[in-house]
Amino acid sequence: MESLNNPSRSTTELTSTEKPQRLIISPLKFEALPDSAVCPECGWFDVTDTEVIRILNRRVEKEPDIFYRASCKCDQNIRLANRNNAIRWKDSNIPHLDEPRTLATFRGRPGTEEAERAVNNYIQFGGAPALVLVGQTGSGKSHLLEAIGRDAMENNQTVRYDTAAAFLDRLRHTYSGADDQDLWQLTSWYQDRSLVLLDDLGAEASKDWAAQQLTDFIDNRLRNKRRLVIATNCTESELGERLGERLRSRLYQTNDELHEVKRVTMLATDYRMSR
Repeated sequence: MESLNNPSRSTTELTSTEKPQRLIISPLKFEALPDSAVCPECGWFDVTDTEVIRILNRRVEKEPDIFYRASCKCDQNIRLANRNNAIRWKDSNIPHLDEPRTLATFRGRPGTEEAERAVNNYIQFGGAPALVLVGQTGSGKSHLLEAIGRDAMENNQTVRYDTAAAFLDRLRHTYSGADDQDLWQLTSWYQDRSLVLLDDLGAEASKDWAAQQLTDFIDNRLRNKRRLVIATNCTESELGERLGERLRSRLYQTNDELHEVKRVTMLATDYRMSR
């Protein structure tokens, strides 16, 4: 318990604009603050308690230059938690915050059944760290990606959503000085996320540098068993042609003993074109 609760000694903190704060021991004996006024959340005293107010006022009367550290910190902790949570949501980059895309709001149709089951299993049970959703434009891949990300956010995880093209653009900016981080710092930040969502893999310009960066990032993620969800319009052969055989092999692996990737092909047609 904080030393103000000791009637024979009182550890106090002197505030001064000229000297650093230092702990001093008051020679006076004070009435102890009541244990009943201790906040059960933070362990400090509830300064709205009438007995705490009375006792602290008496202490101030005897030593007016002394500042007693007794205040309940719950409001401060709540403000800090809210601030950190707001930063976490901003860093997640999950779109459609005003119209949340969840598994419950996903409008399934013929050709999405297996993907819905795989996403639900990924959310509920985990399984292979990487989930790859393959399907044509408008089949619902992005909605399911967001649903996974939102569920992880609501469970206090760190998440990052990007299209593959946007991810590569961020990496390129480190070379131009447009980003405060260098390439290693930025990729490390991505790797530190509990979950990374990469949308539209294969839609970016096909260049050796882009293929190398994506392959290295995904390979590192898989080797360290870090959660990763990818959406792509590319078939296996198209992915190999655009981004190389190494990445194709990683994402289209067929050896179940590796337990690294779960891949689902969505056969649904473009939702935007349906009636």
